[in-house]
Amino acid sequence: MGIISWIPCGIVRKGICKCMYTMKEDYLVENQGSQTKKKSLRSNYKKIIVVLVIAVFLGLAIASKVYHIHIPKKNVCIDKNIVEITNIPIGDIDQNAKRENLSPMALSIANSQGPGLHRRLPKALIIGVQKSGTGALLKMMNLHPEVKIATREVHFFDLDDNYSKGYEWYRHQMPLSFESQLTIEKTPGYCDSRCTPERIFALNPKMKILIIVRDPTERAISQYVHTSINMVKRNELFDTFENLAITDGQINLKFKSLKRSIYVNYMRTWFDIFPRDQIHVVDGGKIVTDPAGELQRVEKFLGLRNAISKNNFYYNKTRGFYCMTDGVTRTCLQMSKGRKHPEVDASVLEQLRNFYRPYNKEFEELVGQKFDWP
Repeated sequence: MGIISWIPCGIVRKGICKCMYTMKEDYLVENQGSQTKKKSLRSNYKKIIVVLVIAVFLGLAIASKVYHIHIPKKNVCIDKNIVEITNIPIGDIDQNAKRENLSPMALSIANSQGPGLHRRLPKALIIGVQKSGTGALLKMMNLHPEVKIATREVHFFDLDDNYSKGYEWYRHQMPLSFESQLTIEKTPGYCDSRCTPERIFALNPKMKILIIVRDPTERAISQYVHTSINMVKRNELFDTFENLAITDGQINLKFKSLKRSIYVNYMRTWFDIFPRDQIHVVDGGKIVTDPAGELQRVEKFLGLRNAISKNNFYYNKTRGFYCMTDGVTRTCLQMSKGRKHPEVDASVLEQLRNFYRPYNKEFEELVGQKFDWP
């Protein structure tokens, strides 16, 4: 009995003991023939094997809970249905798939277009961070004659329902463009979505990734303002930023606005999957103070000729930030951008800045950039 005493479930132990006892009883019955005894032994051995298998699974389940043992799960990020949706056998794909380092599905779509005006898969993505200036960055990039932008957030890579529709569906969400133009799509939800980096890499390992960041504390407040305004529209109640950010004197990381400002926590995954030279970090603070300079760095990263200059921006005193012009028309970001923040208790601001400081340092080391954050 000692050899099975380690089994974590008493019910399972009893089951094994009962099987062993029955096996012994059957074996000692003198009136049975040798063939009957062999059948009885085989039957009981099978019972023991079944119970042992159950015991192993129960043991793993309990161990993973009690001792926090990690049991790898099946990769559910990449769906083979994406391949099936294209209805193209992998073996029939052109050898360019290897040369261009594109996935077979992406290559099949690209090859079917040819020159001329078509909806093309993006070659660059703005992945976030929400309330850091993603909308401003996209509109400013639209000033470039060689850039075409998707006008809405598609949420293809971060929402399973959209991703399951396949690359052809995704391509049809893109604007019409010529072969010489670069299509850019923006979805801020991509940055901290678990499956997104892997899914993007599966589509195009050469994808250019743009992420814009700003002072983490200011960004968290901006997201709070955005959320609270939407709650007012739905006639929902909301608490103050201070009460949501601090609970019993401690930083409340269940408050999503705060958690998303820890950039290093999710950007490590992107750097694990994509080469460093395919990720460009845009300084959201400099987009406000020096948009032309910051956009010229983006142009260089994307391999575009320099077409955006200081002449494309003018300062709007009423709005308090730079607006854009293509030389003919003037445009500003919608009124929902640049909202005034509520006055937040100074002690809460200081607590948040102290909290973010070590994470900011890790992020700067990861991306090889310095940011002017308090």
